Amino acid sequence: MRPCGACVAIVLFGALLAWKAWVPQVGQPAPEFELKTLAGGQASLSALRGVFVDSSGVVRAVHS
Repeated sequence: MRPCGACVAIVLFGALLAWKAWVPQVGQPAPEFELKTLAGGQASLSALRGVFVDSSGVVRAVHS
């Protein structure tokens, strides 16, 4: 069964909106997020600056 053009357009538009919300805009600082920890506390993602996940899924630190 071939998907209808409108359905494909809606899915692509939703993916574009999600990508734009996820990727920081050029020239703007990355937004600050707070995470709820399992113990009920909060952790800021600013503590994770300098850390990235490579293409194999391994978390690595950026050496400066």
